[in-house]
Amino acid sequence: MKLLTAVLLLIFVALGAAQNTESAATTAPTKKLTEGPTSKAKTGATTKAPKVTTATAATAVPTTATPASTATATAATAGPATTAGTATAPTARPATNASTAAPKTTAAPTSPTPGPTTVPPPFFTYNVTSADGQVCFLAQFYAGFSGTYELKNTSMVDFNFEMPENAKVDAKKSRCGWPSQTAIMFLTWTEGADSLALEFSMDNEAQTFQLKSANASLTHSPAHFPDSKTTGAVKYGGVTMGDFFKADFGYSFKCASTEQIAYKANDFKFTFSQLKVQPYEVDKTFGQESPCVADGAHWSLKEKGNFCLLADFQLTFTGEYTKNDSKMGTFTVMLPADARIDLANSHCEDSNAPMAQAVLALTFDQNSFMQVYQVDNKTKTFSLVNATAKLMHDKTHFPDSKDAGKIVTYGGALTDQFQTGLGDYYKCSAMQKVEFKENKFALSYTDLKIQPFDVHMTFGNLSQCGQDTPTAKPPTVPMGNWTITRDNKTCMMMQFQAQFIISYQKEVGGKTEMSKVGYYLPNTTLDTAESTCGDTVAMFVGAFSPENLKPIKDWVMTLEFTMKKDKSYSMTNFSLEFMMDDAYFPGLNKSMAKMVTVFNNTTRFDSTAGNYYMCNANQDIMAMNVNATFMKLKLQPFAEQVKGGGLGSPSDCAADNDVSNIVPIAVGCALAGLVIIVLIAYLIGRSRSNRSGYQSV
Repeated sequence: MKLLTAVLLLIFVALGAAQNTESAATTAPTKKLTEGPTSKAKTGATTKAPKVTTATAATAVPTTATPASTATATAATAGPATTAGTATAPTARPATNASTAAPKTTAAPTSPTPGPTTVPPPFFTYNVTSADGQVCFLAQFYAGFSGTYELKNTSMVDFNFEMPENAKVDAKKSRCGWPSQTAIMFLTWTEGADSLALEFSMDNEAQTFQLKSANASLTHSPAHFPDSKTTGAVKYGGVTMGDFFKADFGYSFKCASTEQIAYKANDFKFTFSQLKVQPYEVDKTFGQESPCVADGAHWSLKEKGNFCLLADFQLTFTGEYTKNDSKMGTFTVMLPADARIDLANSHCEDSNAPMAQAVLALTFDQNSFMQVYQVDNKTKTFSLVNATAKLMHDKTHFPDSKDAGKIVTYGGALTDQFQTGLGDYYKCSAMQKVEFKENKFALSYTDLKIQPFDVHMTFGNLSQCGQDTPTAKPPTVPMGNWTITRDNKTCMMMQFQAQFIISYQKEVGGKTEMSKVGYYLPNTTLDTAESTCGDTVAMFVGAFSPENLKPIKDWVMTLEFTMKKDKSYSMTNFSLEFMMDDAYFPGLNKSMAKMVTVFNNTTRFDSTAGNYYMCNANQDIMAMNVNATFMKLKLQPFAEQVKGGGLGSPSDCAADNDVSNIVPIAVGCALAGLVIIVLIAYLIGRSRSNRSGYQSV
């Protein structure tokens, strides 16, 4: 019995340790909600930190608790760090964008189309707590308001302004959500004269939540509504039409992209960005993230409030044109990343309709590009059946053109391109070339993702092209460990593995086909002359020849890191310059040899001053026809800011946290199994002991 007691004691201690480990990890989703008592909401606001661990009420002085009714929100801006409890004003913007115009005809609500964001706007974190002090509703976002209003002379003008940084949660009008009642976050500013109310509802059968209504009350003051015919507060918004901010119970809905909710009246729009919200099942902090469609698709369409088409790709137009001397010239035009959706010419149809079509029309500069996808009702598949580009013959892309200043149409009908099953999405990182006979016009797609039918919140099942399987995989990738010094002091420390999979066209038997090669980053690649350290910008530059195929180093990889004013930093640009010739790319036509530079300026690898970024999971970066994979990362681009030297403390990536959550669960399951085995062994032993006792009697 003493031995058994000791074993059980050790097991329960281990279980307690596993529980503590699990609680420190990301909150796991919970699928079932229980009815809770109606509670009076309290409010609080927290400043966004690199890792949120708790949500507590903001304080005017760090050591003095603030009443719920005076909770404020603090901004995560690029300004200097401030003492807890104070608000830092964001970079100043014009308060109002008003211009006199003729009376407008209001249009029906349109689908939100994410636009590029060059400078991230400020965003704020708010929370609602129950009567017992438990956080029940968390939200983090930037909000803006835009629309039209009537002047005293009856003409219509636009307004456009942001929710101020001093908005606070109204405790009396906010409430926690339960299965029998909606969750409401009610924000006020301008001494309570203006407000924003977000109401969320739940679907117990589907185990999901979504935004039910968004309402704003805005005072028509001279600051935002100059010369307005109406005075006092005006109500905007209402019940939402479609699935906005929808996620599973226990998850947080996240959308870094801009998301708009439009209403017909007054052409009013709510604009949200850097959004993260969890109105139910909050366990101190945000749960596992459920990303929005816009974060996974560059272009998206909505029909009746629901997403119906998702697309993401890079595209190059090439072909021939006639010059003034009647000779033929060649042109290359790239589709810019900020090409906008032409909503008037884009639409979706129900996939069950006969030969249903989905049309995605994009505009850029004075050019346009339209794709038509069609359903084959017999095979239950879709394919690209038409691609048409209308290109302006300008001097830059069409020098000495006979059609200078004119818009010329290229492309046309196609047969079964990108054929994929309904409900799935077609993906191809390798270059996909769609060719037309006339003018030798061609569309060259890379990093293609498309789903034009049967979209359910996000991309469906993957249907991958055959070219995405590399013909030659790189050998074992070496681990690189590099140190850069400035003034005899270590200023940058980098440790990682990297490999590159590159798509290209090769000639086989007089025909052109897609192929891939794979190369790794050598561990002796550091270019100390080009790598630089700085207080705000650091550059890691590596020059190399893959597998030492050449005596010269004609490949250059650059990683650029930027330190913000709030002492957070991230990698802000990746670029790879490489020589494309037959030495590195077998079967490549020698006439196609050239230097190529690709880049991706998406922000990633985030950390803070004094800490280093660490990620054991593979991190992929796509740049045109290059797929760069980084492994076992330890990045410290600002080592001079580490007290005591060295790398500093690690900032783990989200991918590692997802894996680490499995560990405490596995430990708990194993220990629970051990407890059961010990108890069974004890009962068997006791049974035998009793049996022998009866025999002795």
